[in-house]
Amino acid sequence: MLQSVFEKPVQVVLGRQGITSVVGPEQATQCLTSGFWPDKSGVAFENAMSACLKSLSGVCAPEMAREAFISAARRAHILVEDEIAH
Repeated sequence: MLQSVFEKPVQVVLGRQGITSVVGPEQATQCLTSGFWPDKSGVAFENAMSACLKSLSGVCAPEMAREAFISAARRAHILVEDEIAH
């Protein structure tokens, strides 16, 4: 897997871990598959997993994975909204 990072970290609230700053697709994938992610179903979750894995294999840009991860986190109600700048 390639090392890649987001231009800007994404902050999410993951259970007892509290606010977590996610810096790239690898960490995003770990968050999505962790026991702290509240809902591992639905289109937003599936798109985020797919985009993160594609980014790690070099098929898509990290920023595409970031946007998909933001959508999944927002859908799961764990996104720290005031940290997001579009």
